[in-house]
This record gives sequence, C-alpha cells and structure tokens, in this order.
Amino acid sequence: MRLLLATKDVEVSSPVFGEGSLQKGTVYFTFGKFARDIASSRAGIVMDEQAPVPSLSRFALRQLPNRSRILFIHSGGYGDTVTVGILLELLREKYHACFDVCCHRDKYDFILEPMGFEGTWLPFPPPADGLTPYDYVLTDLAAMADDSMDLLRRSPLQVLAEAFDLSIRNHGVRYRVPEECRVRMTLPSTGRIRIGLNFDAMGRVKSYPGDLHHSLISKLLSSNLELHVFGRKTLSPGLLASNHGIHNHVNRTNIPELAALLDQMDLVVGVDSFVAHLSGLLDKRTLVLLSSTGKDYFHHYRAVSAYPSRLACAPCFHVSNTCPLGYARCVAFYHESMGANLLVSRIDKELSGIYGLDRG
Repeated sequence: MRLLLATKDVEVSSPVFGEGSLQKGTVYFTFGKFARDIASSRAGIVMDEQAPVPSLSRFALRQLPNRSRILFIHSGGYGDTVTVGILLELLREKYHACFDVCCHRDKYDFILEPMGFEGTWLPFPPPADGLTPYDYVLTDLAAMADDSMDLLRRSPLQVLAEAFDLSIRNHGVRYRVPEECRVRMTLPSTGRIRIGLNFDAMGRVKSYPGDLHHSLISKLLSSNLELHVFGRKTLSPGLLASNHGIHNHVNRTNIPELAALLDQMDLVVGVDSFVAHLSGLLDKRTLVLLSSTGKDYFHHYRAVSAYPSRLACAPCFHVSNTCPLGYARCVAFYHESMGANLLVSRIDKELSGIYGLDRG
C-alpha cells in the first residue's frame, strides 16, 4: 500500500479496485499498482511517507481492544467477496470489532449487504486523512496466511480462519435474496428437475470449453431435465435454437436476480466461479467441475461437492488464460475423467442423493 498525491482531478472506475474520484491536492491511501498507474498517467505522485493508521497484523489482532474500528480495503473478485463477507462476520463476532469496507460499490450493495454486513461503505481510494477514525486498516489477506499458496491449495476461508484463530463450523452466514426480487424472478412450475449450469470462470483455464457444451447439454436434455444457463459468455446460437429445453440467463441478471434463480435450482453444476460461491452460500446442492483448482477449495460450503479432472498435471493452481506448461490450451476438461457420460452419471448420483431417485 502507498500514499498517492493527486495532481489532477480524475474519475476512477475499476472492476477490481472500485469507483470514486481523485481530487487535485488530496493524498490517498491506495494499492501500489493503482498508485503507480496513476503516477504513470501524470495524474499523481507516489509518496514515501507511511500511512497514518497501522495495518492489522496477527500480533495486533491478539491484543485488539473491544470495539476497535478497522477499515478493510478489498480488491478481489466477486467470489473473493463472498469469502470476505463470511470472514468479516466471524472476526466481528470473535473480536467485537467494527468493520467498514472500501471496495467496488456493487460488491457492497449486492454481495456484502445481503450477507448481513452492517459496516459502512467507502469509495475507492480513501483519502489518507479519512483513515484517522480507524484503529487499523486491513488490506492484504494473503499476507496473513503462513503460506499464501495454501489459499489456492485449500479452502481460502479455512486458511484465513486458521490465521485469525477462528472457527468456521456452523458460521451461519447466508445470502438473503430481497423479497421483491424473489417474487419477480419466480419460475413457472414445469414438474421437471431444474439444473443450473455455469461454464464461465474469470480465466480460460478454469472455464468449461465451448466445444464441449453441446455434448454435455444434449445428454442432460435427453434426461428430461430443465436446464438454466448462467454466466457471461453467450451460448452458441445453434445450440440455443436446436434445444428448446434450455433457459438462457447469460448476461441477463444482476447479482440478486442471479441469486433468486439459483435458489430455485435443484442442483447447480458449474466451474470455479462466483456462481459456485453464491450457490454454496445459498446452501444449494452444487457440483463444481475443476481443472486447475484444488479439490478442497470449496470445502467450507457444506452443500458443494468437487469433481476434479484427473489429468496428471492437474491441479496446477494456475488462474489466468495460459497453461504453465506452455500448451496452447488447458486440456484438463478434455481428459477422459471429465467425459460427458461420466459427468452425467455424477449429476444423476447427486440428484439421487437429494431425492432418493433411481434415474437409470
């Protein structure tokens, strides 16, 4: 984290950091990359001075007075925000601390508040003099872990809970769908089992490849299942045109609407994505198809099961768009262990576990 002196008035809009503005002559407390980017655009100067409020350390946490005020500056993705929401509630309960959060407004309005977070939202980046009401700032959760790679190998919530000396058993944090949204998004009854599908993740290595969609969807449709597809990437027009049993919600919902629809699914099948986190938070039975992600990553959700690829190099814990071994694409989902027939059999097993059905 660095101090940044704004030399111009600048509007800030970033899906990672958040939304706000820089006012000329004001000093801000911000992430180093953001400060360097602003400085390179000649809109600010990175300063060497220390922040006016100390960062929360594990040592300071053990001696934290009741009602301490802590500002958490959050820059992760939507799935990370779910983890943060659970963690902040556990910290509040154990240490009787008061948390506010600085992040993208959507993360606050549509994820943290419906999870029961009661702290105040601050726009990004916070002015340095705006930190004075706080006893500590919390910015780098990864630094709290003994080994930051554990945040990829294991459940990140479990790793951070251990770092903060917390128990995540029966934490009770759930996502509350607004009643108006729940009513408006109610699906008509068809008498069929509803399956939610999500093939999109932030990186290509974690996304279910498009050329595999048709085989899996066709096999599911042949079982007379009602399919609802969620995500950001548009499905093939040919696939949609030829299969009338697909309900396409791709790019058509905000987060509360997505939650309202997921809550009506009998089973959600997806990849390592925000949809899987939100489904787990709703306590919906969820099967997560994994390529580069460790099988224990979603372990803290009691209703989530992992289905990992058995490719020899999986999981590699890589999260971007490239294979660390240099292959043109990740082949984890093309491995025989992830074949469409095997996936459908596992989905049938999940449904049988829910309803005691013998589907074949």
